[in-house]
Amino acid sequence: DALGPFYTVGDATQTITATQLVSEVELSIEPLPNLPPVGRSLMTSTASAVPTATGLELTLEKTEVRDSTLSQLPGLGFVSDLAFPTKNAFDALSNALQLTPDASTVQLLATYVSDGVRVTRTEGGYLFVHERAY
Repeated sequence: DALGPFYTVGDATQTITATQLVSEVELSIEPLPNLPPVGRSLMTSTASAVPTATGLELTLEKTEVRDSTLSQLPGLGFVSDLAFPTKNAFDALSNALQLTPDASTVQLLATYVSDGVRVTRTEGGYLFVHERAY
């Protein structure tokens, strides 16, 4: 973790459409305890989503910095334009280390779905519980 203890994680949301899953997490950079944050950014990851018989197949596409207050500081204007090609990086690393092909793709298996809660798990056994915000 590159930022160590100097940040806090705020709200996290996911938006699912017919073709995409977008995850957003608010990060605040706090260099000293009990002082206001010096910056805030919204980290956004986008994945393509394909419905399957048992859930969703997600392929990570990119991770971006959005709505960053750090870009207003001198010399940091580039921060608001940062985008990381997540799919390409995962696939290149997977190929270089001879790991599982398609490392950027995961199958989410729907375990339980209601109007207010979604429970999914990966083939590797990771469990995710999501509550709908109204």
